[in-house]
Amino acid sequence: MELEELVQSLQKRAERLERKQRRFLAAMLVLVAVFLLAGWQTVQAPQENFKTHGLSIVDSRGVVRLILGAPVPNPVEEGKTYERRSPGTGIIFKDAAGNERGGMGMLDDGSMNLCFDDAKAERNCLFFVPKLGNGIALNDARGETRAILYLDTNGAPHFLLNDEQGHSLVSLPEAPKGQGVK
Repeated sequence: MELEELVQSLQKRAERLERKQRRFLAAMLVLVAVFLLAGWQTVQAPQENFKTHGLSIVDSRGVVRLILGAPVPNPVEEGKTYERRSPGTGIIFKDAAGNERGGMGMLDDGSMNLCFDDAKAERNCLFFVPKLGNGIALNDARGETRAILYLDTNGAPHFLLNDEQGHSLVSLPEAPKGQGVK
């Protein structure tokens, strides 16, 4: 009897082990299938060229903070849109309210600039204008040019300081009195 009970006990244990082994194998097959399917991807070749007219980068609240465009949109200040003197391509920086606060651009009239604005006006600009030359302009809070240092189209240096009305205070080389640069 004891021998028979021992054989039955061993048979039950063997059956339980076989069931566990089948479950383990089934689980392993499912796991392998999941890994294979998850890892099975179509390898996509990198794009050689991505074309678009514009790209807008937004902050965590969805406000557009940076625009890369060809052309870039006209500037918006306190909800009002202003026309650019010429269409342009470049990068526009915007504040948390969506107002233009500066940018870097190439305009269709051939000019190029890098400008920084305050909340109401264009303040500092590094520029190249084909008919004027290249230089830096510093503007007051109303956007009026108060100081400008530039090289004209012949390479001659110029330095100008204007009063609040735009009249010349200093002009090197000497310019006719009362005529400022705008």
